[in-house]
Amino acid sequence: MTKKKAKAFNEEFARFFENPSRETLRDLLKESHGERNELDFKVEWPEKSTLARHVLAMANSGGGCIVFGVEDGSNEPRGLPALKDKAKVNQELERYLPPSLVEQLEVVNFPYTTSECPKLQGKTFQVLFIPDDAARIPFIATADGDKIRNAAIYVRKGTESVETDYEDLQRLINRRLETGLSSTAELDIRDHMLQLRILYQQLSPTRDRAAGITLQIQGMARSVLGMESEPNPDYPPEGLDAFVARAIELKKRKVLEVLGVNYVDQ
Repeated sequence: MTKKKAKAFNEEFARFFENPSRETLRDLLKESHGERNELDFKVEWPEKSTLARHVLAMANSGGGCIVFGVEDGSNEPRGLPALKDKAKVNQELERYLPPSLVEQLEVVNFPYTTSECPKLQGKTFQVLFIPDDAARIPFIATADGDKIRNAAIYVRKGTESVETDYEDLQRLINRRLETGLSSTAELDIRDHMLQLRILYQQLSPTRDRAAGITLQIQGMARSVLGMESEPNPDYPPEGLDAFVARAIELKKRKVLEVLGVNYVDQ
């Protein structure tokens, strides 16, 4: 793409992203400049974990949008045979994305019953808008899926959504710091609750007595075989369960603090 065409594309995309309308989308699709970091085409809505990966990558790369109903590769506007319910999109993505990102996503319908552009006439498209929220990056995957890995960070590189390398992560951190927001800034209450839920998942509400029996058997075996165990100097004095329980209490205090409620020890 020549500099002149790249400039024209950037201007067309900026107009559409800032003022989404049938006219600005028509202008964007008319020239078929193709996919970029901030623009992705899908002929139909993809499987939910694939979609989540693309959303995370765009959110970590300055935001953008995905146009559904356009064939990626040829950039041919095909239109969608049926529209996807906006609420269902959010429900499918909630498993894989942080709540603070899901709540900022927007799906907009673009029907073309009549159009001076013959390629669009009689076709309907949907566009998913992904925000640029540099104060919250990096956005991290919150679950495993067919096309996504829990706790992974994704970015856009050309037309691909890929996991970050060391340099990518440094750029994300530096961009967040440039917003002036400290890395220890207050989290959204939903993020606090998500972290608290993850902590609770590390503990079982019941104790497995068989685990204690196993330890007894190991002790008997050492005694019979004349084997002695030595304390591990690197083992932390606080057990994992005790640490998680303490972390839960501290996180609960933080949630109540964010809510403006005084904490009372139980």
